[in-house]
Amino acid sequence: MIYYFSGDLPKGTDEHAFTRAILKALLKDAGIMDLRIIKDKRQKPYLASREACISLTHTAGFYAAALSKRNIGIDAESESRNIPDSVFKRICAVDELKSLENPVEAYTKKEAEAKYSGEGLAWLLKKKHLKGVEFTVLHLDGYVLSVCEKRRQLHKLKRITLTELDEFI
Repeated sequence: MIYYFSGDLPKGTDEHAFTRAILKALLKDAGIMDLRIIKDKRQKPYLASREACISLTHTAGFYAAALSKRNIGIDAESESRNIPDSVFKRICAVDELKSLENPVEAYTKKEAEAKYSGEGLAWLLKKKHLKGVEFTVLHLDGYVLSVCEKRRQLHKLKRITLTELDEFI
């Protein structure tokens, strides 16, 4: 399941806290009562109960949380974001550079893959590429959301409202 919100946040709202509120709404709807989220030594968030795997992303105007029985990584960026070639040279192997399609899609795939790996930015800078993972790329409200997982699956996708998040903010 993936819940997302696109739009302006209420004034003074912290992006990290808002994204966690989306996750808590998602967990509650999934019937997971233990909402405690902790991080491993590499700062990858996971549920204290280990009932499911989670991934979070936020960028100006877009916030999302994913829940899966298997490891998952998500990332989002504005479709209009300009990502310089120099960024790709730092995070992509030579063979990947040759096959770049839409730059924003390529960038969000790399970020989602890094989150899936659990190593984040350090992994990205090693120019690694995971074998045996698949991507789903969604275009939602002017944003690109990429999902990385072992086997692509159909996720329930829900655009959540501020009203639905009231109890979690």
